[in-house]
Amino acid sequence: MNLGSGAMKITAGGPVITGAGNGIFAQNMGTSLTITTGSVSGGALGIGGLNFGSGALKITANGPVAGAVAGIIGVNAGTTFTITATNVSGSQFGIQAINQGSGPLTITTSGMVSGGAAGIVAYGSYGSYGAPSTINIKGQVQNFSGSPGDMAIVAPMSSTTVNIDRGATVTGLIILSPEDDLINLAGTVNSAMVAMGDGNDTFIRVGGSSFNGIA
Repeated sequence: MNLGSGAMKITAGGPVITGAGNGIFAQNMGTSLTITTGSVSGGALGIGGLNFGSGALKITANGPVAGAVAGIIGVNAGTTFTITATNVSGSQFGIQAINQGSGPLTITTSGMVSGGAAGIVAYGSYGSYGAPSTINIKGQVQNFSGSPGDMAIVAPMSSTTVNIDRGATVTGLIILSPEDDLINLAGTVNSAMVAMGDGNDTFIRVGGSSFNGIA
């Protein structure tokens, strides 16, 4: 915990394994919070980062992250919020991000992200005044069930862009905000429903993409 006026930085290059509690948990009241890890496994959370400072929150996981509750949870009240991860899993959520900061939220994943309730959950400040969110999928995102009818990506608050790269796959419901949302699909979506709310929404498919479901 950083109660000072400066930045907080945690770097764990090797494996972090805990049988109970959290793999890594950091709370910052200073300026920025930066967490960089290899593989992490926790009995509750894999990685937890709470930034109540005046700067950015950045979580980078270069190895697999697993938690009994959630793989990665971040709460940001500073400026920008960035999560970059490979394989992430949790019994409730793979990744849960809550952004109440003044800057945008960006989540980028390149491996398998899965959770019992949803793979990725991203909350921004509600309404048009909230900072936007961007979710970049370069691997796979799904519910533990692997069912197109269970939640995969949930971002119900602020304007959200979801980029699904060529070769990437999202299996499950995609639920976005009532603001102006955008989906760029170059990969594959297997979903019983894609709900984009009541804003001025755009769904773009490029050649070679695959969409199986209802939007």
